Amino acid sequence: MEKPLIEEIIISPEELTEIEPSKVRIVRDYKELHFDDVPILYAGKNEDNEIILGSHLEEDDENEIIYTLHTILTKETLNDFVSRKITYLKILESSDSIHLVEKRFSDSEIQKAYKISFDSINPDYLPLKDSYCPVQ
Repeated sequence: MEKPLIEEIIISPEELTEIEPSKVRIVRDYKELHFDDVPILYAGKNEDNEIILGSHLEEDDENEIIYTLHTILTKETLNDFVSRKITYLKILESSDSIHLVEKRFSDSEIQKAYKISFDSINPDYLPLKDSYCPVQ
């Protein structure tokens, strides 16, 4: 039996801390920064008006779940990323607000969200060192 996909993405899944999905749900100012069949990289704001940078990680076809990362960041950090001064990898390395998000295939609605640390992410799922924002 194959292990669940979440156990491939997260090094220590037993350390996942579930949070209220609304904290990382983008409800306004959604913008796709990179699209390739699905939104790969995107930004928007949650209900508390915090900026979220999100990225597509993996799809679990069997369970119809999309796994994404959502990171809460400042306007300055987002501006630095969009202007290609910093990479997505640097944002994640310095963030204390990284979340693994499970969404439904059917409507991309968030089902579960977990607060995670940078070090808990399997390196195979991290962005590349030169992961600058695609040119807008």
